[in-house]
Amino acid sequence: MSLIEEITAKLTDASNIVGQKTSGLVQNAKVQSQISKEKKKREELLKTLGLSYFEKYRGNAENEFKNLITEILNSDKMIEKLENEKSLNEPCVLCNTCGKSLSGDVTFCPHCGIKVEKTEHQNIDVIGVDKIIRYCSNCGQQLSDDASFCAECGTKVSE
Repeated sequence: MSLIEEITAKLTDASNIVGQKTSGLVQNAKVQSQISKEKKKREELLKTLGLSYFEKYRGNAENEFKNLITEILNSDKMIEKLENEKSLNEPCVLCNTCGKSLSGDVTFCPHCGIKVEKTEHQNIDVIGVDKIIRYCSNCGQQLSDDASFCAECGTKVSE
């Protein structure tokens, strides 16, 4: 066998070995991907099971789950409280016809369908826990209950 034939044979053998190893690596990657998909599916099923259990037994959980359900209910209350605080801090424009809150730059009220009149200054009313708190649309100053004009900048308060 000549030198060239020997080198060709060795290169062919090495190429076959590399091909087999590459094929094995590709197969392992496919299997790993399938494992990851199944783990994710399992995790989602467990979440669904847990949520179903929580919804069914939230009022009368077994002792081993009572503390966990109580923590979840407390977390729900905290989330609701924080969302209410967040909404109190967001600017709010009210429909002049139905008085409902309008979000964004709407042209028509989504509650009563009336065309929203764009005014240069509209006071912002925020409904608090005990009373309605009004703010000047021009400077943001809190308004007294009986104010007709803003004490800070003098802007007329719209009713």
